[in-house]
Amino acid sequence: MKNHAFVVGIDAYNFPGGTLKQAVGDALSFASWLTKSAIVPPEQLTLVLGTTLDSPDVPIDLLWRVKTADEFMRPGGRSHLLQSLRGFRDSIDGKADRLIFYFAGHGLVSRNRALPGDVLCASDYSETIPSNSLMTDSIQRVFSSIPSKEQFFLYDACRSLSPNVNATFGTYDELELSAIPEPDQFILKATAVDTSALENPEGGTFTRQLLAGLDQGAGSAKEWDPSRSE
Repeated sequence: MKNHAFVVGIDAYNFPGGTLKQAVGDALSFASWLTKSAIVPPEQLTLVLGTTLDSPDVPIDLLWRVKTADEFMRPGGRSHLLQSLRGFRDSIDGKADRLIFYFAGHGLVSRNRALPGDVLCASDYSETIPSNSLMTDSIQRVFSSIPSKEQFFLYDACRSLSPNVNATFGTYDELELSAIPEPDQFILKATAVDTSALENPEGGTFTRQLLAGLDQGAGSAKEWDPSRSE
C-alpha cells in the first residue's frame, strides 16, 4: 500500500488568546484512525505538533512518527512545517496511491487582492508577522507535483476574514513541474468563509463528525468505483 499522510495539530499559538484546546487531540485522533484502520502504514505517516502543557500525550504507537523541531525552531512554526513538508515529499519513493494532508489549528481567509485564499496559521503566526503561515493553494499546488492517484486535503480550521486587507501570508514554494497526469485532489473544509470552526469538550466538531462517518461507513462508503461512477 502506497498511501502517505501528513498530519498537523497546533494548540500553542504565539498571539494573545490564540491557544487552542482540541487541535492536537483532533490530529492525534485522525492519525490513530489512519494507522489503526490500515489506511496509512505507520512508517508512511508524518505528524507535526505544536503542543501546550494541556495538550494530550501522544500515544506510544505514534510517538516515533512525530517530527521534532530543530534547535531554534518553534514546534509547529512555519520553519518546522516547511522542513517537515520537504522531508515528507522526499520520503515518497515512486508513485503513491493516496496522499492525505490534515490540519487542525487556526485558519483565516486572506483579503489581499493580490494573493487571496485560505490560510493555515503556523504556531508562530501573529497579526504583526502574518507570513508565518501557509496558504492552502500553495500546498495543493506543490502536492500536485507528487506522482499519485488521488490526494485529500482536510482543513479543520476557522475561515474568518483577515483583519488586515493588505496582509501578505506565507506560501509553500517548490520549483517543480506538476506531475503528468495531475492527481485528482479532493478538499474538505470545516466551515464556510467568514465562519469559525466549532469545538466542544470532546474535540473539534469537524474531526469528530468526520471520524464518526468514516467509522460508520465501514467499507463501501470509503471507496470510489470509477467503472461505476459510484
